Amino acid sequence: MQIVMNVELVALVSLAASFLLLTKLHRQLSHMIEGRIYLERSQNWPVGVHAKYRASPKELMLHIASFGLLGIAIGLLVYLEQQLLPPLIVGALALVVFYLLTKEIRRNFPIEEARNRIFFEKQKR
Repeated sequence: MQIVMNVELVALVSLAASFLLLTKLHRQLSHMIEGRIYLERSQNWPVGVHAKYRASPKELMLHIASFGLLGIAIGLLVYLEQQLLPPLIVGALALVVFYLLTKEIRRNFPIEEARNRIFFEKQKR
């Protein structure tokens, strides 16, 4: 029972730390969208308006699953010193989910860029 609690604790810490990374990623994606729009419309840039990248619900779920599984894999590696198969299986599953997460971000980025372009057009008028 103690091992389950320890693995859960490591998974929760990993997940909490991952949200700091998620915040930084979304800030960088927002700056990227803003930069791409600014290059096209530098003369007509609305004052005080900034781009914002919003994650899709699927992206958030994949993020939670990916880093939760990563935390579980790390916890299993630490607490199951001699048994490598369970952490390897969970780690491989975490990699698959992380790949799906990157695909979702690549799919969502043009959608958010288009949404921000429409927002900038409305602000310009």
